[in-house]
Amino acid sequence: MQTNRNNNMLTVVLDKGEPVVASLVSACKEQGVRAGSLTGLGAVNSAEIAYYDLSKKEYLNKHFEGDREVVSLVGNVAVVDDEPFLHVHIALGDREMQIVGGHLVEATVAVTLEVSIQIIPDTTSERTLDDSIGLKLLQLPKE
Repeated sequence: MQTNRNNNMLTVVLDKGEPVVASLVSACKEQGVRAGSLTGLGAVNSAEIAYYDLSKKEYLNKHFEGDREVVSLVGNVAVVDDEPFLHVHIALGDREMQIVGGHLVEATVAVTLEVSIQIIPDTTSERTLDDSIGLKLLQLPKE
């Protein structure tokens, strides 16, 4: 993993074989990122993505093997239990140009993954559990 921070922009380049979510959490922790948004492009060869079934209050996970383009990677950074927490969605394209997508649980980089994290300075966005929905929802800082 390579990182470069320029003011409030953190660029992270992941190498072949690296876990996406775990590596991005590590980069955020090292750089003290407690609030921000992210975007990325690249390729993965293994991915677990999920769909949240609100009626059951649970994620339905599906695993995908094989090389796929990361057509879109978008998300945000917040804090849960004083640690960086990423909420990331991903769209993956295969060789037939078919797209699958959802909530990113984890993926393994196939070639490279280039991620830009726009840091919100001097801010902490937290997630707290909403029992009625079953998810930790983003709570914006009080002004």
